[in-house]
Parts: sequence; C-alpha cells; structure tokens
Amino acid sequence: MSKILVSGGTGFVGKSLVERLGSLGHEVTVLSRSARELPKGAKSIHAYTPLEPGAWFQHLEGQEVVISLAGERAVGVRYSEENKRRIRESRVQSTRTLVQAMTEAAVKPKLFMSASAIGFYGSEVGSEPKTESSAAGKDFLAQVCVEWEKSAAEVEALGVRLLVVRLGVVLGKGGGALEALLKPFRMFVGGEVGSGKQYFSWIHLEDVVRSVEHLLAEPEARGAFNVTSPTPVSNAELTRVLGQALHRPAWFNAPAFALKLVLGEGAAPLLGGQPVLPKRLSERGFEWKYPDLASALGNLLA
Repeated sequence: MSKILVSGGTGFVGKSLVERLGSLGHEVTVLSRSARELPKGAKSIHAYTPLEPGAWFQHLEGQEVVISLAGERAVGVRYSEENKRRIRESRVQSTRTLVQAMTEAAVKPKLFMSASAIGFYGSEVGSEPKTESSAAGKDFLAQVCVEWEKSAAEVEALGVRLLVVRLGVVLGKGGGALEALLKPFRMFVGGEVGSGKQYFSWIHLEDVVRSVEHLLAEPEARGAFNVTSPTPVSNAELTRVLGQALHRPAWFNAPAFALKLVLGEGAAPLLGGQPVLPKRLSERGFEWKYPDLASALGNLLA
C-alpha cells in the first residue's frame, strides 16, 4: 500500500476519494485550507496555503503519490475579473506551489495526479466527439485548463510520473452539479437550457473514484485521461431523463439571452458543450459501474 497525499481532500470529490483510498489500506494525508475535521479514511489532515509556500511543505516528505483536486467553482458563476482571477489562481498557482513543494522535497513522489477538466476542449456547441488527442478550446475555461496542465507538467523535469484527469460533470449525492440540476424540476420549472443541443459529458461520483483507483494501479499510465462516462448526452436528452426519473414535467426553457444577462461570459459553459469520450480510460480496460445516465440517476435518486 502507498503513502498518498491529497490536496483538496475535503471537497465533493476529495472526500469520497479519501474514504475509498483509506478503505484500501493506503496511508492518506489530506491538505485543506481549514483542516477542521479529519475526513473518513484519512490518517491525518493539515492546513495549508495553496497559493503560498509554507511550513506545510514538510508534509510532502515521504509521500509516494500526490493528488491535487483543488479549484474554485468555475461553472454557474459570473466571470467578473475578480472571479476569473480566483478561478485561475485556484488551479494554476496552487498547482505551481504544490510542484514547488515537490521540488524541495528530499525524496520526490513517484506519481503526481493532477485534476483538470473537460473545459479544456472549449464551450462551443458541437457533435464531433472529443478525445484526449483533440485540441484545446479558445475560451476562458479552456485556456485556464491549458495553463493548469502546463503547471502540473513541470513535475516531469523532477522525474515524477504525471497523470492528468480531465473531469466531466460529476454527479453524486449531497452536492455538486446534481443538486443544481434537480432544483428546477422539484419546483416544476425544469426544462432545456438554451438550444438544448449542447452536450453534457458527465460521470457518476463512484466511477470517478473507481477510475482514479484504476489508474493508480496502472504503473505505465501517464498523461491526460478524460474521466467521463462513455455516453455523453445532449441537454435535451438530459432534461428528458431527469424529468422521467423525477416524474416531473420538463416544459420550461432557460433562454440563452437570459443566462447571458445574468452570467455574462460565465454563461458559456452552460450554453455550450461537446461530447467528450474517455478513450484512453476505456483502452486501459476500465469498466463503468454506471455507463448511462438512466442507471446513474436510478442509483442517485433511489
């Protein structure tokens, strides 16, 4: 079993991952900005300043694997200059600081796994599938993801193997995107967003954790992996399946102009989206527990 450090280990994805890694017998150390409560599965938790070096660097000594999941919310918020700065810093600068900590460690970790996002491919509306070999997009979030991944790639000069997990929209109980999706349906005002043609590339939280576990067990795996389900759906299909699962109508529509009025440039991730496929994960033999949206929602809404 390995000694694993997880930054962002108290977040929505982080808590589930830490619990799973602990149950497998790994010795898990968590870095958190607050460090108030020890997450289930963790051996220890320590406060850190993700944007600045500090005494917390010492906690990387002896770690075999470092996993970074930190990042401010970037979807469903208005892209003011201040929000843009915080989104970029929480991903790019925090990663640079973590790389600096690994640089200063007497013994380097063997593996650095850094989160990224399928926002890497941009927010255009399109039907052409995107795989790990597809080019990056041009919008704000895409460029943040490009910088984010470049920052993570600096560890390779240290002889540290790098894995980048480009996360899709994570669906799980108790928070995340699912709560935001369910709210309008529970109020009987659910419906399509914008044209309804944009793709929704999603993944069940349990499959996120299982895919990370799968990659950690693959000593030759390196580079970027799309961590999504193999069956992305259009927003129109998402709306239909959600309505059926909740036995609610899906008559209403959130027009594009209204979202742009409220969120400005920040409306782009909601109004756009392309089908992102987990080609490399599939090639590595990963099997999804919830490969389609109906089975995922059936589990989450049971």
